[in-house]
Amino acid sequence: MDKQNIDYTYTNYIKNSIVQAAINYWSAALYILRLTKPLVLPADTCIKANIPTTYQYPGVEADLVIFVTTEHSTEDFISWGTACFLSEENNRPVAGQLHINLNAIKPHDSTLHEIQFSNILHQFAHILGFSETLFQFYINPITNQPIGYSNIVR
Repeated sequence: MDKQNIDYTYTNYIKNSIVQAAINYWSAALYILRLTKPLVLPADTCIKANIPTTYQYPGVEADLVIFVTTEHSTEDFISWGTACFLSEENNRPVAGQLHINLNAIKPHDSTLHEIQFSNILHQFAHILGFSETLFQFYINPITNQPIGYSNIVR
């Protein structure tokens, strides 16, 4: 998570509560074929996130890397998420960005926790490939052929 002017309460809540819960949810819900070699990212930015050089060389032992960024925005959104790099082998997302509006996050308001968590969970879905821009890469697991955008969106 980027270290711009956010206090420990926000950092702890975002990292250890809502983001970790989303990771746990998707890890339990999905099965993926693990990468067999270190994940190496081809650039130094992922949308608005700066990528540390260790992700470019030598790479990291991971199947998916999510860069979390934050801002204090007056715009009406909790967060957004998107994939920024796809695997050369199978076009599966291997890196993405989760961007959180700190003005919309209320760590001390338990009545908003479910809304905030649900929003982050939804954004993870976009990062994982459940996004219209990535439908073209969906593969039929039986035929190993592209499903085709028109067979997904009607």
